[in-house]
Amino acid sequence: MNRISFFVSQYRYARGTNKSFPPKQFSISFAREGSEDVKDQNFAESKVVDFFVNKNRKTTGVVPRRVTQIPWRKNWTGRRRSKLEQLPVELLYEIQLFALSDSLPYSSRLLYDTFNASPNSFRAQYIFGRVLRPSSSWPPDFFSRVIRFRLCSSQVLDIICNRCADTTGLSKTTEIPRHLFQHLLRLQRPSSEWSDADHPLPYLRHLHKKVPHLNLNSHGGYALAMAVHGGFVQLIQYLLAFGADPRRKDGLSVLIAVRKKNLHLVRLLVEPGYGGKVNGAKKRKIADRISCERYPELLKAAVKCDARHIVNYLRQKGCVPDMKTLGLMRSSDERD
Repeated sequence: MNRISFFVSQYRYARGTNKSFPPKQFSISFAREGSEDVKDQNFAESKVVDFFVNKNRKTTGVVPRRVTQIPWRKNWTGRRRSKLEQLPVELLYEIQLFALSDSLPYSSRLLYDTFNASPNSFRAQYIFGRVLRPSSSWPPDFFSRVIRFRLCSSQVLDIICNRCADTTGLSKTTEIPRHLFQHLLRLQRPSSEWSDADHPLPYLRHLHKKVPHLNLNSHGGYALAMAVHGGFVQLIQYLLAFGADPRRKDGLSVLIAVRKKNLHLVRLLVEPGYGGKVNGAKKRKIADRISCERYPELLKAAVKCDARHIVNYLRQKGCVPDMKTLGLMRSSDERD
C-alpha cells in the first residue's frame, strides 16, 4: 500500500470566470495499491476534484453548476461527458419540452442538477405538456393532474392558473395528492414543535385560493390520517375546518389517535367545538363529527393500549364493549 500525500494552497475552478477559493491551505491524503508517484498524477487530480465537489455539497447542499468546466479530461463522476451533457442549458430545456420525458433528468447527475435548477416558467410548461399530451382538449380533472406533480410549487401553480384564468366548469372536484402528506410518516413530533409555517399547511392554504372544489377526503381520508399520525395539530384543525371527515376508513384517523394514547387528538377529532374559543356564558351543544358507539374497534384499541383515560371518555360517548373487549378489561384489572 503506497500512500500519497500532497499539499494544495489554492484551487481554481471555472464558472465562466477564473474564480479562486480563498487562499486557505489544506491537505489531502489518499491511498492506492501498487502505484507510483509519477503514474498517479491523474489519479491525484481526480481526487482534488472529488474533494471540492463534496466540500461544496456539504456546505451549500448543491453541486457547482458549471462543474463540468473543470480543466481535466474527465468530469467529477469519473466518466466522459456525453454529447447531450455538452449542450447548452437552454437547448436541454427545449429538448425536454419536446420529449416530455420523466426519465431524462435521471439519466445522469449533471442533467439532474440542470433540471433541478430550472425556472418556474419551464416547470409550468412541462406540466402543461404532460397533462395535455393525450389530447389538446382540457381534461375535466385538470387541476387534479396538475398538483400530482411534485414540481408544482405555489409559484408554478400561479403561472398555470394565470394561463387558464377561466376555471369554471374545468373541474368538479380536485383530488388532493398523497405526496403532500407522506413525510408525516417519518416526522412524528410533539404538538408544540409544529407551526403554521410547516409543510404542507401553507401550500394547502394556497391551493384553496387557486384551485376550485378541493377534496380533502381523497384516498379514504389519507390527509387527516397522516396529520394525526404526525401529531400536526394545526394541520388537523385546518383539515377539519374545510370538510375533512374522520369517519373515513372506519374512523381510521380516530383509531390512530387512540393508539397514540392522545386524548387531546381524540377529542379534537370527535368534538367540533373542542379547543376553540367560547364567546358568551353558555356553549352551544354541537353534534359530534363521529358517533363513537358505531365504532367498537376504538374502545377495543384503547383497552389494548391500556389508555384508561381514553377508555373512560369513549364509555361516556356511548361505546359499549363487546364480550372480547370485556375480557380484555377484566384481565387488565386483574393485573393491577
